[in-house]
Amino acid sequence: MNLKILQWLIQHRELLLQVVSVGKRFSKDMTLLEKWVLVDEIARLVLPVVESNDEVMELLASDYWAADDDAEVSFAMGADVAALGVDWRLVVEVLLPVVISILEAMACNKK
Repeated sequence: MNLKILQWLIQHRELLLQVVSVGKRFSKDMTLLEKWVLVDEIARLVLPVVESNDEVMELLASDYWAADDDAEVSFAMGADVAALGVDWRLVVEVLLPVVISILEAMACNKK
């Protein structure tokens, strides 16, 4: 699932950069409410792109996002993300879990 979502984000580079901009403000020391504000900001960026894309909406209703991750693909995408000047660790540890949760919540409504 992680790689499929990361591939989707890389295909939407402007969205990825906007999400990274919000994610850079994340700190483990933040209160739960402060973290939730960031999640809300990310959702407000991601949801319009997802909702305006019929292909993604169809994928949400399928098992597409549940596919196994591939190490070679992961390495290549890491290079793509690095080429954008984006912190890979921020993407993997902070942003992907948030975006995955948002998409999973939407998928529940589509099945």
